[in-house]
Parts: sequence; structure tokens; C-alpha cells
Amino acid sequence: MKTCVVIYNPKSGHRKISYKKFQRFEEILFDYGYETKIIFTEYRGHATEIMETLDHVDLVISIGGDGTFNEVVKGNIRRDKQLLQAHLPLGTTNDIGVMFGYGENLLHNLELAVNGVSKKIDICSINDVPFTYSACIGKYTDVPYMTPRKLKKRMGYLAYLIQIIKRLRIKKVPVYDVDFSCDGKKYSGKYTFIIVSSADRIAGINHIYKDIKLDDDKFEILFCALTKKIEIVRSAFYLIKGEIAKAPGFEFYRASEFKIDFHNDQHMNWCIDGDKLDFVSDKYVMDNKAKIDLLIPRKKIDELFCGKEKKQ
Repeated sequence: MKTCVVIYNPKSGHRKISYKKFQRFEEILFDYGYETKIIFTEYRGHATEIMETLDHVDLVISIGGDGTFNEVVKGNIRRDKQLLQAHLPLGTTNDIGVMFGYGENLLHNLELAVNGVSKKIDICSINDVPFTYSACIGKYTDVPYMTPRKLKKRMGYLAYLIQIIKRLRIKKVPVYDVDFSCDGKKYSGKYTFIIVSSADRIAGINHIYKDIKLDDDKFEILFCALTKKIEIVRSAFYLIKGEIAKAPGFEFYRASEFKIDFHNDQHMNWCIDGDKLDFVSDKYVMDNKAKIDLLIPRKKIDELFCGKEKKQ
């Protein structure tokens, strides 16, 4: 019989999984030939430790938010021999889960995963710290990790909107004076926020860019030079249409390696996968040399991947 470990973050989102649902969860996996062990995380970084030290198993399923997925991927990359993963969303925004094609029904999501296709996906890193779908810096980008967890559990995605509305009262918008390079081509400029991503859904917004592939060895880089709130609000029209890369005041690049140097004293933590990057620096290097094998629902394969299916 095959083996499966489930890593569950009980603090993610505002829904808890009942004992009966976990029983049914194990029954479904048993029907698919898996003997299952469920491990609850107890603190930040615990999922990384669990994944890094696991004995070999045939499948690891993470249940939680985007940050939980980040932790499990980080642990998998550190292993000598990586394990096959799947991720079921149970967080507040669930950008990763929705992008992969999952809904809100946990048991249905499990069926989608075990009937899915194993695909090798790009994993980006910032100064050797992996992130699975986005790294951003600038005004409002700290909202995901600054919003109190209790508020997120009680109000879900609405908690983020409340924090953003509060921030609108702050008049000063930080401007970053930077030099950067994309695959060796050098540029410079002054910007209010920067987003580096490998995803077609960010901050709850679907199809933020067109033609996103998760296995093309590239990530997307968006710079915003707008300083007035009204200009930033107007750009939402382009964002909704999936044409933010064409919006006035924005610059868009695709690259396999991105380097950026900050030349002023405004230090702010990057937000990676919804959590705070634990260090600040004047220089950052991003690449996507790491890969992991992930089970993806079949309905999203053609949309998100350019490679051929990997047979099980």
C-alpha cells in the first residue's frame, strides 16, 4: 500500500476541519490505495521542519493557506530526495489553491488532487529564500501579514479590505530609487511598489496577467511608478481586465533572473506568499532554479502548463 502524510495548519483561515471530516478524508485516501498519517502544525515554520525530516512517503498533502504551502515547499527543497506534493486550500485568500483549480469543498478538492496530474513547477527564491507565487514590496503589500490573525479567522478576506481602507488615510507613499536587471539587461527608476510572481492570481484577483505558465522557467515582474492614490485606484480597471502590464505608470518584464539594488534608506520587508520576509537588505537576487513535483487538477493543466504531462 502507498503512504501519505497530511500536514494540516489548524490556524489557517476561519474554518476548522472536524474529526468526522478527517475520518472521511482518510477513507477516501484509503480507497485510492494510501495509508495516511495526519500531522498538525503547532507554530510558524513547523511545516518546514516536518517536511524536511519526513521519511520517504509516496505523497504529502498540505492543508492550509498560501503560507502553509510555502513552508512545506521550503522543507521539500531542502531534502536530499524530494517528495510528491499536493496542496488543498484552507486559508483566507487561497491564491495558490484557487489558481490550481480547487474550490471550497475539502473532500471534493481531495478527489481532484488524487485524480490529478503530477507537474514539475517553478519555485522562485529571493536571496535563497523560496517563495511559491509572489514577492512584493511597497505600500499596502504588508497588509497580509499585518492584519491580525484573529480578525482574519473571524472575517476572512474582508479583514484585508478593512486594513487597506485604514491605510488610505496615510498620505505618504514610499518611493524606491532602484537599479535592477532582468536576465542581465540593466534598468533604473523610481517606483512605489514592485511585484515579482509566478502566478495568474494574486491578492484574490484572478488572471492578473495573461498567458501565465508555471513551468516556463520565468517569472513576471511588475513595477509601479504612480504616487497619487487616485492614479493607483484608476489602474484597477486594467487589473480587472488582466491588462495591468499595459497600464500607464507600470512597467512589466519576464525573466529567469532578477537583481535589484535599493539606493535610499527606506527599508521595508518584502511580503512573500502573504508572510513577512524576515530580513531586509539593499540588494536582492531572485531566480527560479528550484522545481518540485506537484499534483494539479486536470482541468487546469492546459491553462497553466506548457510542458507535457508526467505519467504516474
